[in-house]
Amino acid sequence: MDIGQVMSIPRAIDNNEPRGDSGADALDAHAAPDWLLVGKLAPPEQRITVASREALLKRLDESLSRSLSVIVSPPGFGKTTLLTSWLFAGGAQPRAAWLSLDEEDNDPVRFFYYVVAALQAFEPGIGRAPISLFGFLQRPAARDLMTLLLNEIDETTEPVLLVLDDYHLIGNPEIDSALAFLVDRAPERLRLFVATREEPRLPLARWRSLQRITEINLETLRQSWLAVSPMAYFDRFSRWPRKSLIIYAKYDLTFLPELSLDVVAEFERRGLDHKVVVLPCGHYTMGEAPYNYMDGWQLASFLRTAF
Repeated sequence: MDIGQVMSIPRAIDNNEPRGDSGADALDAHAAPDWLLVGKLAPPEQRITVASREALLKRLDESLSRSLSVIVSPPGFGKTTLLTSWLFAGGAQPRAAWLSLDEEDNDPVRFFYYVVAALQAFEPGIGRAPISLFGFLQRPAARDLMTLLLNEIDETTEPVLLVLDDYHLIGNPEIDSALAFLVDRAPERLRLFVATREEPRLPLARWRSLQRITEINLETLRQSWLAVSPMAYFDRFSRWPRKSLIIYAKYDLTFLPELSLDVVAEFERRGLDHKVVVLPCGHYTMGEAPYNYMDGWQLASFLRTAF
């Protein structure tokens, strides 16, 4: 979605101009706000990992039968990477509206502008009614805006996926309430995905009982890394009487630094003799200068003293 497409979203009601080559009328609204950032409306670039995630990708496929999917974990455990990997699994650009949230999006007007802008990338007709109300002196309630948006989504002919990334940055109860309203009344063709560092302030317990939600938590994400993790071999380490050398990369996307810290913590918990070296690089640069020399020097020094 380029800047021209985004700027065509909010038009004056009287103009009612067609939007580029979309074949649909432009959104009935007012001039586009200066703060609308196009980069928030696209998924991040895919990051390569070797962790086996087929089970998680399958779980996201199955989540399409439910209104809401929530991925909750601390930073660094691959929430966004998992979603982008799933969306692009077929190789083609997905039919999904993506919105990367920030703290300024706690303003309901700003939040809805961005949601509509994200949806417009794939459904140009969505959002005409709620955006047109922003010109009035009294701002409509967030739930009223969501009602209008739901009515327009219900008129679409294709499934709509809406991804809200970094939802933990939203702390406005009015937006939480509007989002809960959206999930409760979501039409069959709408699916919402929320990635967050903490459990959102939404009625998750009720939705669990109604089987309307798919949840992927920290423990589930940890399990997906076991195929490349030393954690499964600690019984063998415990029987090895020698000192162990642990070298990991600070910016590793193949085996996350957070998981390397778990390995170090397990060595300490078991009282196993070890040395830790952290290289200021990524996994794929450990074999390049100067990091390969640093790695080799640490290995040689360790072997001279440990055995």
